[in-house]
Amino acid sequence: MVRSIEETFGGTDHTDPSRDILEEIMEQHNLTYIPLSNGKYTLSNKRVGKSNIKETLDRTLRQENIVTVHSSIKSKILHTTASDHKPVTIVMGKMENQGPLPFRYSSIWDSNTEISELFKEAREPRVTGSPQYIWETKLKIARTKLKEWARANEIKKRKRKRVAVENGKYAN
Repeated sequence: MVRSIEETFGGTDHTDPSRDILEEIMEQHNLTYIPLSNGKYTLSNKRVGKSNIKETLDRTLRQENIVTVHSSIKSKILHTTASDHKPVTIVMGKMENQGPLPFRYSSIWDSNTEISELFKEAREPRVTGSPQYIWETKLKIARTKLKEWARANEIKKRKRKRVAVENGKYAN
């Protein structure tokens, strides 16, 4: 199914009502989309001009904890001539360890009191070791707390949206 307007070209705009169910399942099972490495659209009606419609319908998902820093997973579109759908394959391989992803601070967090409290909590634990070890450990704590906060807030936001839709106060 099409997850967003960016996944369509041509045709009329439409929203699949089961998209929210897919998003909820992805959230509950910690699934992430593996981007296509060699294209964008997996369906094409193979017409020309204004009648041409392309969509990203087929996708591969993975649980975040499946891929370690030592491996890579890519999703690739295979060529087809007969069908309007293009098959998608998964390519797995080894990747050299490039170390942990850098932590990037967002200035938007300055105005959010909940996030400020998260960072205060991350600084509280007593950690012994070299200054670099202390810094990295507290940064890991902050990152973990921030991820937990983001997941909890996303679930709350979706529940509020679902209630608003059910009450007719929200239109897609």
